[in-house]
Amino acid sequence: MRDFIINIFEGLAWLVFLLVIAGMSFVGFQAARQDRIPLEPWAGAGAGFLVGLVAATVVLGLIFTLLDMRASLDRLTQIAEDRNRAPL
Repeated sequence: MRDFIINIFEGLAWLVFLLVIAGMSFVGFQAARQDRIPLEPWAGAGAGFLVGLVAATVVLGLIFTLLDMRASLDRLTQIAEDRNRAPL
């Protein structure tokens, strides 16, 4: 059950990662379209994409790092258990 919840959490983290990037791209596009920033709409979307990518990476990077550490620890635990079961 714990693995199921962690997998759901990881999936939601990926969804948030993509939504932050898409949302910032849209915000950049709209800001350029409404002349809030001096860029063409496509350039505003590109700038929003880059800002969203950096923001999502900084904020969600810790979550992904912790999930990766957990997966590595699970692999190491499995290796240790297999070595303990092996006949001498």
